[in-house]
Amino acid sequence: MFGMKDYVPNFFCDKNAFLLEHGKRLRQLRGSKFESLVTVHDEGGELWADCPVILIAGGIQVEFCSFKEDISLTWNEIDTTEKLDWYGISDLFLEWKTNMFDDESPIIGKSIEEIEIIEGNPGQLLGIGFSFGENYFSLFNALDETAFSFVRDDSLLYTKINEVEK
Repeated sequence: MFGMKDYVPNFFCDKNAFLLEHGKRLRQLRGSKFESLVTVHDEGGELWADCPVILIAGGIQVEFCSFKEDISLTWNEIDTTEKLDWYGISDLFLEWKTNMFDDESPIIGKSIEEIEIIEGNPGQLLGIGFSFGENYFSLFNALDETAFSFVRDDSLLYTKINEVEK
């Protein structure tokens, strides 16, 4: 999918089903050091938000993707060394780039203290957030694109995954 060999996202819109599938592994990321943020960019250097965003922490590659109103989380599936083939469009050059945003520098090398599920309204699964003490990072669905932020949005609902038994 998305022109990536062997990438098979599993999309969720339900928080409970998402946590049943990914809660344990997400909880295991607590205490891991954030190593890098890997994103896809076009030949002009612009972020290609239709592609997954990869967070690497504790040697684990966490791949977050949005499609329509759903989100997907996969683990170590995407090979960022392979050439991207966006649905056979030959004149479109896309490539993976690492740590391209100034805002991420305060979290590189920091330990993940908390992980949260983000909801727009109760039951509307939007994304996941990571707390690094005073710093924050989230991945979320921005209307069929994957977006990320380095600040919390007080209009959204946050539930720490260690408070959810799944």
